[in-house]
Parts: sequence; structure tokens; C-alpha cells
Amino acid sequence: MTDLFTVKDGKILLIASRFQSFGAGVAALPEESGGQLRIATGYLEYGGIEREIPELGVFVPREANTLFRYGKETLPLNQLASPGTLVKIRFTHQAFAARFIQW
Repeated sequence: MTDLFTVKDGKILLIASRFQSFGAGVAALPEESGGQLRIATGYLEYGGIEREIPELGVFVPREANTLFRYGKETLPLNQLASPGTLVKIRFTHQAFAARFIQW
């Protein structure tokens, strides 16, 4: 399963999910939640969701190559933390000057 997220107005939004078949992780049929289901070669894509996620928690897997992509940057999660670690991703507002001040 592949989830696609975007950041809008400082909020993380789930915008689409790609998967091979319906399973326990699919929250609702697209028609019930305003989304669209698209059938592509080898997968289904459930899009048009825009579900707000205040904090995105992702466990670093032992086997899968899970990637975090932001803009043009791509970072394998296993470079951030050891397998089995929960990585929490959230966006916060920070004063511009605070980026240069270290305590």
C-alpha cells in the first residue's frame, strides 16, 4: 500500500492511497466519503480524499524500503532511525529568527 500526502496551510493531508485490493485499511468506499476510485494496471487508487492528519506516525520497517519525500528531497526512513522505531512527522510554525538561534 502507498499513501500519498501533501502539506497545505501547515496541515498534513492524506490525498490518495494505492493498493492491490480492498482490505481492512480502507476506511470507506470512495462514494461514501467524496473520493474517487481509479483502476490502474496492477493497483487501485483511491483519491480525492483530503483527510487531515495532525501527526503522521510511521514505523521504520525492517524489510521494506519506506521513503519520505518532501519537495525534491527523498530520504529512506531507515536513515532517520533504526528498524522498529516510530517516526512522527508534523509541521509547526516557527519564527524565522528561531531557525538561527541554538540554545
